[in-house]
Amino acid sequence: MISAIKAAIQTRLLTLATPPHVYLTQQDSISDFPAAVIQTEAVSYPITAGGTVAEVTLRITYFAIEAVKEGAFGRLDAVLHPSNTDCVAYALAGDGTLGGAGSIREVRAENIGMRQLPDTMVAGADFVIKVLRS
Repeated sequence: MISAIKAAIQTRLLTLATPPHVYLTQQDSISDFPAAVIQTEAVSYPITAGGTVAEVTLRITYFAIEAVKEGAFGRLDAVLHPSNTDCVAYALAGDGTLGGAGSIREVRAENIGMRQLPDTMVAGADFVIKVLRS
């Protein structure tokens, strides 16, 4: 279930105007940008009259560009703007059912700004996604 959701999110991210390198697991080192790391944060099981469903919370850690490059924060702004073809939320909205893997309930951006990676400083943001799977 979770691997299908992650694969569907990866497919959506690859539709961005500037597709990121997408990783489905945590990485020790990232040197090619843009990049996105998709991780599972939580799974909850609300009990409903129709049976059990799962609400999966995932975090996309998105690294837009090295912060030392000119226009880094303009690039980050493009990733955050909801009508921009480089926006993560825009890509996910292109298929709210994730190809049948689940139904997107919420997309939220947080931790917006500069990030220190082992080799460089990058501009980035976290996108928290809630997906309902029945």
